[in-house]
Amino acid sequence: MNERKSSSAAATTTMPEPPAHLLALLALVLAAQAVTGAGDGAGGIGHVDAVPRLEEPVALGSTSCPNDCVCKWKGGKPTVECVNASLLSVPLGLDGDTQVLDLSLNSLPRLEQGLFLDRAGLPNLQKVFLAGCGVEVVPDHCFR
Repeated sequence: MNERKSSSAAATTTMPEPPAHLLALLALVLAAQAVTGAGDGAGGIGHVDAVPRLEEPVALGSTSCPNDCVCKWKGGKPTVECVNASLLSVPLGLDGDTQVLDLSLNSLPRLEQGLFLDRAGLPNLQKVFLAGCGVEVVPDHCFR
């Protein structure tokens, strides 16, 4: 086991060398900060904007984000958030890669059959949030 000696005017102590995996992890963290400029508050030299960060607004695929909505990567999934956007129906023209759709706090009392797949064109949709939408009718095959 490697050891380091630390000396002070009063006494000399022997401290164990940190495990190699911790040193490697520290090196990776410092390298990532150097590339992204993390911690310098200004992007810094080598700042990379090409990679979307968690919850960073992005244009998903080839479509633009609807007005009053936010399109972003959240938890590793393409997400469209249209919370409290005064919608009366599910917005059309959303990117087909959208996996999470949050329509909370809009007036959507009636959902149509085939709404998300056929009409909105969302074959990859995994989660839909409809809290506070006043949903009263959900027909069979609404989510197929």
